Amino acid sequence: MVAKIILFSIALFILILLIAFVDKYQPLYLVLISYIPLIIGNVIYPVWLFQGLEKMKWITISTLVARFLLLPLTFLFVKGPADVWLAALFQGSVNMLAGVFAIWFIFSNRLVGRITISLTEVKFRLKEGIHVFLSTSAISLYTVSVTVILGFISGATAVGLFNSANTIRNAAQGLLGPIFQAIYPRVNSLFESEYLKAMALIRKVVRGIGVLTFIGCSVLFLAADFIITIIAGKEFEQATNVLRWLAYVPFLVSLSNLFGVQTMLSHSFKKEFSLFLTLGASLNLIIIFPLVHFYNETGAAIAIFATELFITVIMFVFLRKKRIDFI
Repeated sequence: MVAKIILFSIALFILILLIAFVDKYQPLYLVLISYIPLIIGNVIYPVWLFQGLEKMKWITISTLVARFLLLPLTFLFVKGPADVWLAALFQGSVNMLAGVFAIWFIFSNRLVGRITISLTEVKFRLKEGIHVFLSTSAISLYTVSVTVILGFISGATAVGLFNSANTIRNAAQGLLGPIFQAIYPRVNSLFESEYLKAMALIRKVVRGIGVLTFIGCSVLFLAADFIITIIAGKEFEQATNVLRWLAYVPFLVSLSNLFGVQTMLSHSFKKEFSLFLTLGASLNLIIIFPLVHFYNETGAAIAIFATELFITVIMFVFLRKKRIDFI
């Protein structure tokens, strides 16, 4: 957690520099600052501990309790565009509140003993986690940067259309998160003692999750115009094509998570895992500018789909070459 606090401090410093020197961010400074509790929540939320103890229900409980408070606060205090910073603050505070609740639960149930902080240990953790850190940074680079690049090239309208579809995609994809969080510690535990059982579990999940997500994504693709109209309104009809390009991204992400996080990391292919995600981020940066220039918000969706497809395929090919079979 100290290592995460150090990384957070560096990121916060960079954010302050961006607000100070990038003209487009200066009018939004209050909104950006209001999201800081969201980052603090990610820093203090001990997902890794609950995963290791296989007490995943407490992740769900603390998250749901915090998010339950979000809706009434938003409806009570957010009255118009001038209050957008409050919406950001409430949304960010949900993460922080979940983190505080989780830490309270840990100490009240004595899940940890006396706390000691060693700078040598902090340095070791930073060094040990560098490949996973770089890979998650690469993911952030090719997901978050898409909206930023789209805004600079095509303007706020294109960002609005893209986000209306991307929010729907993220909602669908978010359903997979708890499943993968629950599987990861079990797979790691089995890898240490019963390798064949671990691989059998991964194969079972690949088939089950693969079929279910493919069906769900197909529904999202076929009903894109209806979904956009119902959720975003008729004025966002242009976002239909964006949603269709993004529709199968949850399917690709589910496979890449199973190939990458569940399998490659469990087999200690950390360097290769980091390399593939870095290559995906590099591909995204190469194709995003021409695609957005010519196709605006649809181009941004195409870039995300192409990137996720590339990462999924390259991981699958690598594992096949290592004779790790999912069939």
